[in-house]
Amino acid sequence: MDPDISEPNGLNMLGLADGARFRAEGYWLEAIKNYTVEPINKQRAYYYLGRIAHLLADMSVPAHVHNDSHAFSGLDGKDSYETYIEQNYYKWTAFHATILPDEIPSTWTFSDLFNQLAQRSQYFPSDDYDGNTNNLNANVSGWPNTTGWRSLLFSYIDESNLNTIGNYLMPLAIQYTTALYKLFWYEVNTEIESKNIIDVLQESTFKAIGKRINGYFVTSWEWDFDNNGVFENQDNL
Repeated sequence: MDPDISEPNGLNMLGLADGARFRAEGYWLEAIKNYTVEPINKQRAYYYLGRIAHLLADMSVPAHVHNDSHAFSGLDGKDSYETYIEQNYYKWTAFHATILPDEIPSTWTFSDLFNQLAQRSQYFPSDDYDGNTNNLNANVSGWPNTTGWRSLLFSYIDESNLNTIGNYLMPLAIQYTTALYKLFWYEVNTEIESKNIIDVLQESTFKAIGKRINGYFVTSWEWDFDNNGVFENQDNL
């Protein structure tokens, strides 16, 4: 599965429409620009961030990652899993994401979030496509065998199996969305890590976390050691 061609509405559209990740990357740039570059428009930035979160959450739906058409109920019927989740989403909360066995690595990028969530979702079937483990970079040894979950006659998945899919994918959707928000925060905010007490006679190491302040990369900073509003630099220490 490639999130570059997977469509958020479940249709490939013969390559004429933007892929989910490709579209999200455009929103990502707009969100950062509106948050960090004058004139600042945080409301607009959060609008784009919400659009991205929607596209990322779509990567937790097997029908989306299998490109299983389900947008027009009159032609192919609504997707079983999406219909089930619409009626049962309240069964899963942030708590279920906190007890997942694997944390999302801090080194993962924006694209990694889309790729990795999509690869996990493809393990499960949609109404018209079997699940698979193609290029799956995850330990699924304890995951259920999904053979025979699809009803070939009616293009439908039994409710008990839909609940099982939800037990695996809904917590992941919450976890990955949280990671997206965290990634955005570090993209638009910079924090300086240092020791609480600094020996000025010894060399100390500081680390900048994040990437931009007001649209600019941080390359240097000054300190107010006396907490008097006067910032010291190398020339006046």
